[in-house]
Amino acid sequence: MTYKSAVDFVGRLDPVRKLRGWLCGDGVPKPLGLVSISGPGGIGKTFLLDHALVSSEVEERHYLRLRLGGTNVRRTLGQLVCRDLLQSCTQLDANGRGYFAETRRNLQALRSMDEAARAEVAAAVAASNPELRETVLELFRFGVGAQTVLPVLKQYVDLSKIDEAKVEAVAKLLEKANAYQLEKRALGGILPDLVGAGRRNRLRLGLEATLADGLVSDLAAILSMYRRQDSVRPMPSKVPGLDRLLLVLDDYESLDSALTTFLADHLVPRLSRASFETLIVVLGRDRLSDTHPVWKQRHELRFAGELRLSPWSREEGETFLRSHGVTNDLAVTRILDDTAGYPYLLAGEVEAELDGGSTALGLKNFYERTTRWMTAAQKEWLVPLSFLDEVNEESIAKVLPDEDPGRVLTWFKGEASVRSPTANRWEVLPILRSRICAYCKMDSPRRYRELEERARAAVTSTGVTASE
Repeated sequence: MTYKSAVDFVGRLDPVRKLRGWLCGDGVPKPLGLVSISGPGGIGKTFLLDHALVSSEVEERHYLRLRLGGTNVRRTLGQLVCRDLLQSCTQLDANGRGYFAETRRNLQALRSMDEAARAEVAAAVAASNPELRETVLELFRFGVGAQTVLPVLKQYVDLSKIDEAKVEAVAKLLEKANAYQLEKRALGGILPDLVGAGRRNRLRLGLEATLADGLVSDLAAILSMYRRQDSVRPMPSKVPGLDRLLLVLDDYESLDSALTTFLADHLVPRLSRASFETLIVVLGRDRLSDTHPVWKQRHELRFAGELRLSPWSREEGETFLRSHGVTNDLAVTRILDDTAGYPYLLAGEVEAELDGGSTALGLKNFYERTTRWMTAAQKEWLVPLSFLDEVNEESIAKVLPDEDPGRVLTWFKGEASVRSPTANRWEVLPILRSRICAYCKMDSPRRYRELEERARAAVTSTGVTASE
């Protein structure tokens, strides 16, 4: 969703007040607090946070700001922590002043292991199975730290480009690569670790713990000069004017699989013992406390609060439309009825209306935003599921006869971006159903009719109702 400026912000007075209060430290546990902002895709979570961050009171908190956001490409933990997180820091000259030194050394160590493993396996397949050479090259495009994702390597590559059997064959070779095995250190490690073998071994034995320890050490150097255990090392001087850490994790569902253990078991406990204050703000479809039991079991007392965003009221939606140039009463009524108050849908409809009144662009944009984290197969599943009032194994079998109903249902239950969080049964969010069905009809009336018929068959055989 795009807005021209903070002036475009509409409504949400109570969420803004609460969020600004937490950002200013009101009611936030010390030294670390957690804030969760949740709601369906397109509800305005990111814009709400950005709007709250521009207040003068928040600026006075002197946060060092780090941010991770989702993409449609899966990334390793090493890539997220050692590269993407550091690239989000724009408040200091990290390259020129020696900051984040430990994290950068960890990144280099992970890269060196990957490069050695790739060369080792490439040489092996060149002699025995040249067809695997391209697969070896492709498998190292997703980021550093490949060793940690070898058991689920297929999830990190595009299987439409690479044969699954080849991925499995290369993964087996990588698991045995010498580059990923523990190294012996001279005299049992008594001598200084001049060649980095000790660091590489720590990363091999405990990647999450090693990355978390390095990152907290680097943050302490910036915000409070050093940690007690780091005091014997040469550290850069504290950065003037930065006293606290603000860590934002946006589109958490796309980061969850790589980050949850790292965050909950390693980074949060270390930050909770740090000499500086930290606020972690997590934006996602579900509340953070509902994404994994560990958040309630181990960190419930660290939560400052959780915001669950709902669609705009008709009054708020009308204010947004008219302030953006949609003044025709019939057009305003139609758009409000069609969008059900979803800010992203409203923004798309504004663009479409100002371009001539067609909603085709709005449908296309909404579908692409809703499915941007999905695989090609999952996108194919979503459209038929949108024709059902209730999603279960029996109804899935009717609308997707060539798929494994259990596999589809497992995915759907875990896909917070499309399932209703409040219904007493599994179902696609009503606004998504109407828009996706309309998008399907616009692209292919024939397929629309076929899916309607399959959904009606689900009614006959299972008693599950089909969409009107």
